[in-house]
Amino acid sequence: MRRGGLWVARGVALVMLLAIIAALAILFYLRSALPQTEGRLETPGLLQPVEIWRDGNGIPTLRARNEPDAYFALGFLHAQDRLWQMDSMRRIGAGRLSEVVGSATLNLDRMMRTLELYRVAQAMYPRLSDGAQAALAAYAKGVNAQLSTRLAPLPAAFQILNYEPEPWTPADSIVWGNLMALQLSGDWREEILRMQLSGRLDEAAIDFLWPSDLPDSPTTLESAATKVRTSTAVLESLSKALPWSLGPKSASNWWVLSGDRSTTGAPLLANDPHLALSAPGTWYLARLEWPGQVLAGVTAPGVPFPIIAHNGRIAWGFTTTHSDTQDLFIEQLSADGLSSRTEQNWEPLQIREEVIESADGPPVTIQVRRSRHGILISDAVSEVKNILDSQVALALSWPLYDPESRSPEAFYRLTKAADRAEFLDAMRLMSVPQQNVAYADGGGGIGFISAGWTPIRRSGDGSRALPGWSADSGWNGYIPFEDLPQVFDPEGGTLINANNRVAGDGYPYLLSRYFPDPARFERIAERLAKQQSFNPMEAAAIQLDILSITARDLLPLLLSQLSEKDRQRPEITALAAWDHRMSRDRPEPLIFAAWMRHLMRALIADEVGTAFDDLARPDRRLILRILEEAPEWCDDVSTLHIHEACTEQIATALLQSLDELRSRLGGDWRQWRWGQFHLAPFQHPVFGRVPLVADALSLAIETDGWDDTVSRGGTALGWSDPNRMFQHRHGAALRALFDLSNLDQSLFMIAPGQSDNPLSPYYGNFVTRWRDGHYVKLVGKTTAQGPALLLTPVQ
Repeated sequence: MRRGGLWVARGVALVMLLAIIAALAILFYLRSALPQTEGRLETPGLLQPVEIWRDGNGIPTLRARNEPDAYFALGFLHAQDRLWQMDSMRRIGAGRLSEVVGSATLNLDRMMRTLELYRVAQAMYPRLSDGAQAALAAYAKGVNAQLSTRLAPLPAAFQILNYEPEPWTPADSIVWGNLMALQLSGDWREEILRMQLSGRLDEAAIDFLWPSDLPDSPTTLESAATKVRTSTAVLESLSKALPWSLGPKSASNWWVLSGDRSTTGAPLLANDPHLALSAPGTWYLARLEWPGQVLAGVTAPGVPFPIIAHNGRIAWGFTTTHSDTQDLFIEQLSADGLSSRTEQNWEPLQIREEVIESADGPPVTIQVRRSRHGILISDAVSEVKNILDSQVALALSWPLYDPESRSPEAFYRLTKAADRAEFLDAMRLMSVPQQNVAYADGGGGIGFISAGWTPIRRSGDGSRALPGWSADSGWNGYIPFEDLPQVFDPEGGTLINANNRVAGDGYPYLLSRYFPDPARFERIAERLAKQQSFNPMEAAAIQLDILSITARDLLPLLLSQLSEKDRQRPEITALAAWDHRMSRDRPEPLIFAAWMRHLMRALIADEVGTAFDDLARPDRRLILRILEEAPEWCDDVSTLHIHEACTEQIATALLQSLDELRSRLGGDWRQWRWGQFHLAPFQHPVFGRVPLVADALSLAIETDGWDDTVSRGGTALGWSDPNRMFQHRHGAALRALFDLSNLDQSLFMIAPGQSDNPLSPYYGNFVTRWRDGHYVKLVGKTTAQGPALLLTPVQ
């Protein structure tokens, strides 16, 4: 070897050695940061001793002697196991991520500062009852006690980013709910998408994409609409301003069976909310006990009140209502940008400045403006301000900004509720996000209510931005609580919701113009109709159902459109005989999903242009309507003088999908498997980007399901990044089944685990069991649990 080549080889070896040493150093540090789980620890702020036991899965049971100490101990535990997750959550909510990450997150911080989620959280705390305030304050003390007494070093993510966490405050807990409300209320994004499409499609075509039986809303004044429509770059920037993990999501399930349909003679309540799959996960299992009270179920690190849980008397769960609770208003601004037009004249805007610090650059000062309708959301993205007419802005109205909004109080009251009346008293305080809240009690009662504030509009249906200067385009309060959709003790003993429409045509108020495909509802109803009575495990098993209603409904029609030659392909013969289950070990789900991916592009991409990214997910109802009612959508408008028929597009999409799969997996389709693409990555946001460490700590696992199955397998479509094609990005990171005959026998599973430390045995210990449909119980102190950690007041 020549001398130059020798030095190159030595250099490469040295770099690899240094990388290995750095990776080992990180792994060693992670091991040293594991929390103290036994012994005695004096903790400032505690009133009386608290015992904490952890079972073999890292799930704690804490036993306190009073309520404040219970919330104190939960804060302590959350900080032990999820401190960096908690801190990054509050930094996102406060628009302060750039302080530690750098300029890469400036746009996100600008959006968060403009949305004012943290300012709202700070203003909300004084509105809460003394009990709720005391619980939040005790929780914050527990977090801070863990920070001040910890013997182990801070989690490694703090070291990598070179900062220390600040003391916790009650507003830090409240902002979690505001972030969740943002994620579960995506109406303003849909309005922007419709406005973006208005530059390419007429109103009839747009309504075809979002069908409704409701009459069209009044048209917006042409002059204002034209100004917005011509700025498609503005709308594209706004529609993509939030990261994937904060964007609106559309799936969750619950069903409730009365004692007449349960082998136990008492109600069963099943719930699996669907959110982005991440490591660490959104949820944390815990059981809290103090004299006269037990709370067991799912908590969110950073928040004292259990989210989906039981209190020994009642149990509750959630799905998103998909009501339209946000509206955009087109504001005409004065030449100096300081006032907005009203019905009679001009009204000054509320204006303030925010300074965003950055770890790798100078601070950035932004201006946040607010009209009478709300914050000017169009100010949130720098590209928008450079393009949008200086005399036009988009204002966001949202019940979160109502000075009476105080949803944390509802969750606090749930912990106390003993019956339906007290449950409804708690739900009366729920403002955002609007949720379908399922209920069951030990006395045999079941029910639900769509709790939250939905505006009563003076005009329009909420699907289009309206002129802010018109007296006819505001709100007249909210739907009265007594008129919200609700049912208790139904005659059939069954309640189901999977984000489907909750009220029929006779309902006197507008909840939303559009609801998601009811495929999951239909499948749950099918399963529940197969037998009269269910034991807890039989009811819970429905959460693992992977039959695709989309495949069952579409395949016969699509196959009938193929030529005889194509139908004789062995892959297609197998597809025709397939049972429509999205099993990870079969090729048919992969072929079908790839076909649907290409078919959606063939049907609508030419019409919708750059908005395709937001509309690309296979839509059973849309495909059926195109094929059966509107075949003109099959024609590719970009190919002049050529008319493509639906049969041609269906066949072409199939061939394109097969070619793509062959290029990725080889020619033997029998060796293809859905799980080769459908993997849940569970990637840590920091360590997942560190070479060598990312592979060493990978939790990626092949999974079943798809976007429309009860066991939600929400996918990335991978048009912009083929390596992510069909990754399982969204699903039921929590499953719960409450058995009201014995709540201690209720079933739970989260993913990936309890800890955010990748070297903790509880970081990813649930992943395989989650995938395979196993459950755990939160039964309290047992002989199987190890020694306790005793927290004591400072003497």
